[in-house]
Amino acid sequence: MKFTVLVDTLVSSAYKRDRVVPAHGLSILVEHSSGMKIMFSTGPAFSILVNNSTELGLVLEGVDVLFIPIWRRPLAGCYEDVITKLKPKLVCTPPRGLSRGFEHIVKSSSPLKIERYV
Repeated sequence: MKFTVLVDTLVSSAYKRDRVVPAHGLSILVEHSSGMKIMFSTGPAFSILVNNSTELGLVLEGVDVLFIPIWRRPLAGCYEDVITKLKPKLVCTPPRGLSRGFEHIVKSSSPLKIERYV
């Protein structure tokens, strides 16, 4: 598996010469050897997500799973853009307004109840 940080508050000095943009937020792309792509969080802005993935030589199209851990702008600021433009097959989110853990996995528009994490 390959983990690439797409958005973070700090940018490694190795990438400062490139045009990787730091932002208050986080997005990590996980690529499995089978070809599956999982995006953990989106970061605050789609333009930053696209810019940084381009600068790092990554293609965002074909994201299979989008995982949003919490409804906060730094982690889910461009959630709707990712859904409409990248069209992930599975979207895992906490219910809106929940900040302490997960109660559901959302697949399409039908929530599936899972064991509550507290």
